[in-house]
Parts: sequence; C-alpha cells; structure tokens
Amino acid sequence: MNKKFEKIKRFLRINLFVQQLRFQTFRWWYWVDLAANIIDRSRPIFDTFMLGLIINEVQLFVGKEITSLTNLYWFIGITVGVRIIAGLFGQFYFRFDWFFSYYAMQVAIEKAFMDKLSYLNWEHIENPKMEKRINMTFNRSLDYISRLADLHVDLVVFSITLVTTLLLVSAPTWIIILIILKELPSIYWTAKGAKMTNKVQDESQYEWIKKSSLFGYFRDFATLLEIKVARGEVFLKTVYDSVTQEIRRRFLEKDKKLLAPWLFISLYETVINSGIYVYYIYQVLFNGMLFGTFQYTTNLINQIGATMYRLIVRLNNSVDYYRYVSYAYELLHMQNDRPDGTIELDTNHIEIEFKDVWFKYPGAKRYSLKGVSIHIKDNERLAIVGENGAGKSTFLKLLHRIYVPTKGEILINGIPSHEYSAESYNKKIAVVTQDFARYMTLTVAQNIAIYDPNNTVSLERVREAARLANADEFVEQLPEKYNNFLTKKLEGGTEPSTGQWQSLAVARQFYSNRPLVILDEPTSAIDPIAEAQIFSNLYEHVRDKTVIVVSHRYNTVRAAERIIVFKDGQIIEQGTHDELISLNQYYAKAFSVQQTEKKL
Repeated sequence: MNKKFEKIKRFLRINLFVQQLRFQTFRWWYWVDLAANIIDRSRPIFDTFMLGLIINEVQLFVGKEITSLTNLYWFIGITVGVRIIAGLFGQFYFRFDWFFSYYAMQVAIEKAFMDKLSYLNWEHIENPKMEKRINMTFNRSLDYISRLADLHVDLVVFSITLVTTLLLVSAPTWIIILIILKELPSIYWTAKGAKMTNKVQDESQYEWIKKSSLFGYFRDFATLLEIKVARGEVFLKTVYDSVTQEIRRRFLEKDKKLLAPWLFISLYETVINSGIYVYYIYQVLFNGMLFGTFQYTTNLINQIGATMYRLIVRLNNSVDYYRYVSYAYELLHMQNDRPDGTIELDTNHIEIEFKDVWFKYPGAKRYSLKGVSIHIKDNERLAIVGENGAGKSTFLKLLHRIYVPTKGEILINGIPSHEYSAESYNKKIAVVTQDFARYMTLTVAQNIAIYDPNNTVSLERVREAARLANADEFVEQLPEKYNNFLTKKLEGGTEPSTGQWQSLAVARQFYSNRPLVILDEPTSAIDPIAEAQIFSNLYEHVRDKTVIVVSHRYNTVRAAERIIVFKDGQIIEQGTHDELISLNQYYAKAFSVQQTEKKL
C-alpha cells in the first residue's frame, strides 16, 4: 500500500513539475493558451446548439406556429458575433502559438538540460545509468514533457464540455449510461494498444539507434566521402534494410493482435449510435421534437462520448508520458554527491602539488595512478611523456577536477583543489586536448574566442591568437575569413582539415590567456615545421604562465624545464632533457628510437 501511495505521490509531483515549467515558460501566454483551448473545444458545442435553435425558429415560422422572426435574428446575430470574436482571437493565437508555447517550451527545456549537464560532476556523466537517462530524455522526454503539460487543459475543457452539454441536452439517464458503455471498449483497447506500442518501442530501441546511425553516416561528410569512394553504400543499405524490416515486423505483429478487437469495436459503436438516432427520430415523428432540437441533441450526445474518450485516453497516455518524463525529472533534479568548493581562486599565481595521489576509476579493479607525488612551481614549464595507458591522461583529469583522488590530495597554492569553487578554478585553466571540440556551426572568430570571460569576441585578439597558433594563413584564405562557418552544411562554410582544426584549438588557448595552460597532444595532426613554430610562439607567450604539455613527440618536450615520465601509473623518471638522456633509461631509449625513425 505504501509503495502504491509513493507512486501516486511521485506521479503527482512530476505532473506538478511539468505544469510549473509550463507556467514559468509561457508566463502571460499561459492564460491565452488556456482560453484558446477552451474556446476551440467549446465552439462545436456552441455552434451545434445555436444552429439547432435557428432551425427550430425556421421550422416554427414555416409551420405558422410563430409570426415573429425576432428570435431568429437574435440567434443569427449572436452566432455571427461570437464567430467573429472567436475567429479574431483564434488568428491571434495561432499566429503566435508556436513561438510562445511549443518553441518557448523546447528552448526552456533544452536550456535547463544544458545548465544541468554543465553543473553535474563528471562521475555522473560517465555513469552508464546516466547515459541511459540522457538518451531516454532526449529521445522521447522532450516531446512528452509538452504532451504531459497539456493534460490540465484537457481536464478543464472536459469539465466545461460535460457540464455544458448536460445542461443543454434533455436526455434520459439510460442514454447517458449507454454512451458511457459505448466508449469503454475503445478506452480499454486504446490503452492496451498504447502499452503494446511502447513495449515494442522499448524492445526496438537498439534497432532505432542503429537505424539512426546508419542514416547519419550519409549525413556526415567525412563518412559519406569514404562511402562514395569505396562504394560502401550497398552494404550499408543492406544492413539498413535488415534493421528497418525488423522494426516493421515487430509493429506488424502488434497491429495484427489489435485488428480483431477494433473490428468488433467499430461494429459495436455503430449499432449503439444507430439505436440512439432511432430513438430521437421516434421523438421527432411521434412526440413533437423539433428538427433543430433533434440536430443539437444527437450531436451533443456524441460530444459527451467523444470528450470522455479523449480524456480517458489522455489520462492513460499521461501514465506512459510520465514514465519517460521521469527520466528528465530525475536528470534535472540530480545533485552532485561531491559538493562544490566555496573558496574563490582569484589569483594568477598557480602552484600545484600532488601528495601521494592514488586513483582508481569507478568500477575498476586496478589503480590508474599509484602514489604520485610531484610539486609544480608557478610559471614552470612541465612536460609529461609515457606510453599509452601509463597514467598521463588520468593525471590531467585529476588536475582538471573531473575526478578526485581515491587517496592522497592535490593542492593548489597550498589549498586542496576541491575546496575552490568550480567556476573560479576552471576559469584559470586553458586546455587543449587531442580530442578537441569542433564547434562547426560557429564562425572561426567564435571558435577561437569561445572562452572569453566577457562572452564577447575581440577580433584583434582573435587575429593575434590565430597568428600565434599558425592558423591565420588558412583562415585568411577563406571567403569570409574570421566570419566563415566551419561546416559545409551551412552556406559558405568550409571543412577544415584535422590539422587546421587543431590549430584553431590551440588558438583558443592563446586567446583565453589563462595562468595554467594544459596541452594534451595539442599538435598531433600538425606537420613538424608548423608544430615547431607553434611551440616557439607558445613558450614566448607563456613566460608568466604555468604550462603542462603531454606529447608523444619527444622533440616537442625538449624545451621544457622539467620532463616527467609515467609508466604503469607511476612517475619513474624526471628531470631536464639532458639529465634524462644521461640516465640512459626509458626516456633516453624512447628518444633514440624516435630519432632513428625520423631519419628513416
């Protein structure tokens, strides 16, 4: 009993959350939207009733039962007046509804998710359960939030429709009961069909993802180029056909099960509707019911059934909507287990110390870092080398505060790094990784200035940053130069090479001008001559900054003041280039191998 009560409470809580979101998003349009929906749903009742009164007046006048047409004129005038007012209001509503409701809701939801994903600690983002929650949110929840938000409108409109219809219609109790009984099979099988559809959707989630990915290969220019050159489209379309046929098979199997019940329902409703019409025809023929009364009575009785059906289906669907919206609700209400710090890092003096740091990834059995201790002085140029999986990237992730140490601590200016606020801490770090971001729908200038503290673009600083990163040469050749988009999917856009993208990523670091610069394989796709120029500019530009460079190219790190060598999660060597060469250990041997390969 307690579990059921908790489920009901949760259902109501999520519905309240959706309604609050709708109200906060729509603001004054909330009431316009409510009024428009009530008018839209109520007009058929009004029109039907007024038309019936007009027909009655005409019938009575023709039959010489009345001699004045005053009531007829009044009924026509009221009908036309209401239609004009409702039409004008409807035009106003429908001209702006998309912008103030659907679009506004979509933007509000997307911004809420952007804020939440920016806020959450990385251990939440990498969690497989979170991945499912995010996928379910963006695959269905965004649309279902809007649908669930409309539920209260249906409740209000149903109440108005039902009360109005019952007041206007003179119908025996048994007819009302019959109308309700008529709708029950439709309601049941609609609910059952919706559950079956959702079940098939869930079971086919893998196929839907695969179908979308296969189509996406033809939308990605780099992949499409390979497909066209190597003629891989036949194989891909064969796989696509097999996936789509499996989805089709599952839905056809479901629809076959629903065919017989719906054929029965169609016959059942036709019989009941025909019986109701026969009853009211009898009232016209033998009990003096007027034609207009017959017209609006039969129509409004049908409205009762249709309105009840819509509401029950809506309530049933809302349970399914709730199931998916709950993913969005959980995501938006998730809090970090690891609280943010409160100290502001308000100095450009950056001194780093790792004190016996051990780290194990969530769910992992072995440590990725083992007892790492190192002191990095302010304005020091440090290089990190080592084979893949040695612990270099993990070291940087801990420094970025993406993760916290399993054991030990990291001090920044003598204070544990987690005690600083994330915003003030991260604004001191300029990062260029080998998996750099490509903001293709931004211009060149926006790509470079994306970390501007004032969220503006200084073209003078953009040009200087591009020059220091050796990106200016290719940018100046673009049609729109620094205003050029970086995808051919936008008119006038271009597709930079990987090396050109990497130059733009490095330019971001020059533009941001932050006191701690971290470069993780920043020039892996850039030719050696351009790389040498970039690093020459870098070391000249960052004399007053702390610089940490991770690279597999040993020539790149020679100019560093200190080089540390990682292996199996530990620091095994450290010193200047000359000192490490003289040790004739791992670094010296790796450097020798690279020099030999270079000569070859």
